[in-house]
Amino acid sequence: MSAEWPDDPEYAAFRSGVKTVTATDAMRWTPQCHEYFSTFSEGVYCEASYMQVILPPQDLYISPDEPNDLVIGHAGADGIYFCFRAGVAGVWAYNGIEKRHTLLAETLAGFVPGWLNSTIHV
Repeated sequence: MSAEWPDDPEYAAFRSGVKTVTATDAMRWTPQCHEYFSTFSEGVYCEASYMQVILPPQDLYISPDEPNDLVIGHAGADGIYFCFRAGVAGVWAYNGIEKRHTLLAETLAGFVPGWLNSTIHV
């Protein structure tokens, strides 16, 4: 399920300043992107929170505020997003209010079940 809100002017303004990425572009964030495209490329939707925790490929984007961050999902609160960081292993949360990255898991395979069962949180 893709997060598209075509009639929302705030969403349109946000997307206008965002660079979407292709699988080739995303290789800048290896090895994490290999795992994403081989195992999680459909995205991950959390029924309990009604959130697209891991985005499908067409919704991946480079953060306009942190150009080394490939945004792969959202926490659903306080503008926190999940990302891969160029040159740094792991799945990270970025809190834009605090301007701080937090390592959540070494891999997506470790992150997704931990997030869904609430053993990993921000």
